[in-house]
Amino acid sequence: MRISPPGVFETSEAVLGAIEPFVYEWVAARRGSISAEHGIGVMKPQFLHMSKSLPLIGLMRGVKTLLDPHNILNPGKVLPPVDGQAQPND
Repeated sequence: MRISPPGVFETSEAVLGAIEPFVYEWVAARRGSISAEHGIGVMKPQFLHMSKSLPLIGLMRGVKTLLDPHNILNPGKVLPPVDGQAQPND
C-alpha cells in the first residue's frame, strides 16, 4: 500500500503503520480483499489471513508444496512462513 500525506513525497512508516492495519481490517470486515499489481508478495503476507480463510491458506500451501516440494520457487513469498521453515535469507 502506498500512502503519502498530501504534499509529502516520501513514505512515512509512522503514517503507514497507523493507517494500513485500519484499511485491512475495514476491507476484511466487508468480506473484501486487497489486490494489487504484485499481489501479497514479500511485504504483506501477514495480512493474507484477513481476506483468505486459514483452510484456504492451507490449501494454497498444499498446492505450492505439491508443485514445489523443495520450496525453490519464490521462497517466502505470498504465503506466510510456517514456523521453522527456512526463509530466503536464512
